[in-house]
Amino acid sequence: MLNKLFKRTKYTIENKNNEQVSDENYQPSELVYLIDNNQSEITLSGSRCTKVILENNNNTTVKINSSITTGFIEIINCKDCTVVLPILRAKLLQIENVQNCNVKLLCSSLKELREVLHQVNFVTNLTTKNVQISILNAELLEEKLVEIQPNIIEPPSEELNNETDDANTQFKTKIKYISDLNICQLEIKKAIREGGGYLSTVDEKDFHDQLQKEFEQKLEKYLMEKVLKGEEDQEKKKLRQEEIKKKHELIKEKLKAKSQQDDNNSGNFLDQIKGFNKDKLSHQETKETKLMDVVGLDQLLPPSTVDNNNNSRTGVPSDVTEFFDEESVVIAKAKELAEKIKKAKHVVIYTGAGVSTSARIPDYRGPKGVWTLKESGRSSEIKPIKLEQAMPTFAHYCISHLVKKGYVSYVVSTNVDGLHRRSGLDADHLAELHGNSYREVCMKCGKEYLRGFDVCKTVVNYMDHITGRVCECGGKLRDTIVHFSESLPEKELSDSIHHSGNGDLAIVLGTSLRVQPACLLPEMVINNGGEMCIVNLQKTPFDYKCKLRCHAKTDEFMKYVMEALGELDSIDCSYDELSKWEI
Repeated sequence: MLNKLFKRTKYTIENKNNEQVSDENYQPSELVYLIDNNQSEITLSGSRCTKVILENNNNTTVKINSSITTGFIEIINCKDCTVVLPILRAKLLQIENVQNCNVKLLCSSLKELREVLHQVNFVTNLTTKNVQISILNAELLEEKLVEIQPNIIEPPSEELNNETDDANTQFKTKIKYISDLNICQLEIKKAIREGGGYLSTVDEKDFHDQLQKEFEQKLEKYLMEKVLKGEEDQEKKKLRQEEIKKKHELIKEKLKAKSQQDDNNSGNFLDQIKGFNKDKLSHQETKETKLMDVVGLDQLLPPSTVDNNNNSRTGVPSDVTEFFDEESVVIAKAKELAEKIKKAKHVVIYTGAGVSTSARIPDYRGPKGVWTLKESGRSSEIKPIKLEQAMPTFAHYCISHLVKKGYVSYVVSTNVDGLHRRSGLDADHLAELHGNSYREVCMKCGKEYLRGFDVCKTVVNYMDHITGRVCECGGKLRDTIVHFSESLPEKELSDSIHHSGNGDLAIVLGTSLRVQPACLLPEMVINNGGEMCIVNLQKTPFDYKCKLRCHAKTDEFMKYVMEALGELDSIDCSYDELSKWEI
């Protein structure tokens, strides 16, 4: 069932001869494939598709009115063809073995052109000849908005090497706007493939390598200074320890005063907050400052009764074994959870890295997790991934659908991959406690920018978070990622506490619940008289407190939950908010 939901099928338009065709019958999850068409005019008028491919077409005009999720268009083995599309739809046009073709980009104004032109890239090879690029007024289709001089993609002689170049040699072309002359120019550079097949030029690679080198040098210098000097002088360190101790004592006293436990109370932190009464706390008392202030890096694990063998500063448990319930058990528990969801009045979902592993984003503390491999000296086994290539998983789409249908009131996530937002889940129903890799904010006015790329790529010093871009007010932009010892975002944390305190059903998906204070939020639902359900392959320190426990992959489990709710066929797994975000 899941394969059917995610399979991107091909919608073919073929063998049109001397015809005028307008087609809108393809689905948003399909790529549109035009092949062996001659002397025809074809208009793609559907709302959305994932990709467009033209192959073996002759003397044919293709007008693309559809949104293209990936922004990717391939033109292969075509002759005397014309492709017309809005510039907003185009991100990468790969053109191979093409003769005498025109690409017409439609744009409404020079302002729009300046804002989006940098996102448009052309990739060609040496067998591509006489490809002309033009930018037309979107209102007056035959009127040029701006001249491109020259307008033919032809690699300059300095980029050619007769000894090494062949038919597979590729070139990357970008369009540069020269405001003083009010013209555009083509910038053509030889392309290279970096890790993961990512396409760039020598100049771009040198620039990225230099940034990486400078970052590593600064990090090495910083770490060396810390080693030599010590994190703090002894007096400040002593004061810091006393301050933390006082805060811990204050928390302990307040929790004890509000506790409803009997005289046999074990005194451990999680047992004490059973009687936690949020309504009697002032604003200052509920506000967290930093993770170090609350628990410190050496205090990542709750109850000593669960796992005492974890000494890792990154929360990696001593036992990273993954367990898998039988399919019949998974189905039964999914049906049980569906009934609980129907009866609940305020459902809160808590997600961790486990909901994103099927998108090829590694988790942290699984057998192949990032922290697990680092702790065991196997960092080389960590598989890199270009974040933008990861798509929302089936579990992400299920969660977004449940919120839209009113089954779920709020979602709290410790993931930074942005896949919840990309799946269509709006910010009013989501707290990203550890940040979002696609989101940057102005340090001056606080304006938020959602980008179509990982904003952290341009951060030189991860400690100051500055991305190198600026706000329209002139303020510097910073990423939103929360590193160890840094403050959690106040609004997101406050909203998470509010919804957790009012929840009657906590659903924990794909997290080992080992990083405080985030792992304590689901327990607030229990303190409120509600229930907690956990779906995770590994054991968690809170298994003994949950009402329903299932060892299963989140995609598989959520499929059966949605089936039991009668919502499985209503889920839109083709949507991707990324296409709407700024470049």
